[in-house]
Amino acid sequence: MRISLHTAAPLALVLALTGALGACGKDSPAGSEASSTPSPSVSTGGQSPSASASDGGTTASEPLAEAPWESAEPAGGKLFEGHGFGFRAPEGWTDATQKAKELNQLVDLAAAAAPDKTGFATNVNVVVADAGVEDPTPDQLEEVTKAITSRLDALVPKLEVNPTTALDGRPTLDHEGAATKAGVNYYIHQYVAFKGRNAYTITFSFSREATPKQRQQVINEVMASWSWR
Repeated sequence: MRISLHTAAPLALVLALTGALGACGKDSPAGSEASSTPSPSVSTGGQSPSASASDGGTTASEPLAEAPWESAEPAGGKLFEGHGFGFRAPEGWTDATQKAKELNQLVDLAAAAAPDKTGFATNVNVVVADAGVEDPTPDQLEEVTKAITSRLDALVPKLEVNPTTALDGRPTLDHEGAATKAGVNYYIHQYVAFKGRNAYTITFSFSREATPKQRQQVINEVMASWSWR
């Protein structure tokens, strides 16, 4: 069974996140005092959160794109609960956390479908990392996007960066592309959501045989069921 859990890139992202966000906020509580002084929480209303600028002198905000799962029906399968979050997977999906942790101990939770006719098992895994800020500014989000693009270059040469959206009210980066790892060709769609000073890297992996519509349906069902704990 080729689950092909995509874990190497989130590990690199974990190493980059604190540096990217901390450098942008080194003169504010979100930067140099991140370990002891929480930045103020900002109400998002589920759509357009504002974020305190890293210099502490202004407030930057920008509208978020509407998420494709906003009006989707949530998955009806097993409930999975991780560190600070929970979601339901499609019917028939099972826990794949142990296998994912064999590749990367930083994986918090993973779930997978049964293998398809090609032997590939569609799956999702979540890595939780300290982001150092509660509400990243647009500039900080852009810095993280640049770091992601650079880190994924070898795995996903033609990474498509989509507009920033929201997952259960929190700003969420969105990128995708065709990947090749250990001789396996597949497709990833990855999101990075920010909540409670953590960054949640959510990576869906699909067979190249899956159509964009099929991929998005799986994503929509899972993300529509997502909740913060």
